[in-house]
Amino acid sequence: MMKKRSFPVMQGVLLFNALAAILFMLGIGIVMYSQLGKVIYQYQEDLLERQALNVQKTVEGFFERHEIILADYAEFPLIQQAVMHPEQSEATLADFMGSISLLGQKYQLTLLDYTGTAIHSTQAEPSFRYADDKQIKRVLDGKAEHEYGISLKNGESYWRICTPVYYANHVEGALVAEIPIRRVDTFYSMGLSKSSWGLEIEYLGQTVARFGKELDVRPDIFPLDIVNATVLFRWDKSRFDVTRRKLLTRVVLSAVGLSLLLALFLAG
Repeated sequence: MMKKRSFPVMQGVLLFNALAAILFMLGIGIVMYSQLGKVIYQYQEDLLERQALNVQKTVEGFFERHEIILADYAEFPLIQQAVMHPEQSEATLADFMGSISLLGQKYQLTLLDYTGTAIHSTQAEPSFRYADDKQIKRVLDGKAEHEYGISLKNGESYWRICTPVYYANHVEGALVAEIPIRRVDTFYSMGLSKSSWGLEIEYLGQTVARFGKELDVRPDIFPLDIVNATVLFRWDKSRFDVTRRKLLTRVVLSAVGLSLLLALFLAG
């Protein structure tokens, strides 16, 4: 009878160790794959959070810079005299207000008396009714040092800035600026036009402005509290997805390669 060949015990142990090593390295690869995916996802979430905060700060900075200049003009003696005696300074007031610019740009400026009635406006149109506006009333009542908001008129949208006009330490009127949102790149400092980001501003259920690139992707939504509006923030995540796939693929291939090398070493 032919003797039955027995499988060497040592080879069996080596084979077992090699398979165990392969499974171990593959397990490590799977864990690393999962963790790396979570890290990249968290990075994207953190990046979005930073951009949301950046948008908020950019808008706040835009309003603050313009309001400081507007408030300076509100302290001019001619403006202060006009809210008390508008009929006496009509001609000079028109010339003065026509020369006012905010950061080098001229916008619609309107001087109001203590009731919210327009004394003079640098533009006849669009015509806003300020007397019944709650934000304007807060300024005229001395309850707010300034008010920021969004105005809608004739299909156009405006950043509104209102600052009080004092006379003898009492609020006797207000100076209001209406800045067309679509014509001013409020987010110039963010470089949206040159990047893969884009945003829309929604107010009272309608889109009042778009900045940056128009992207056909699902937006991330967050509030723009300073003007009670909503921002729809879109960004091209494809570059992050490509990077993530490359990194994850390298992790898996590295784990497989190490497994094979370890298996060959143990088998040798």
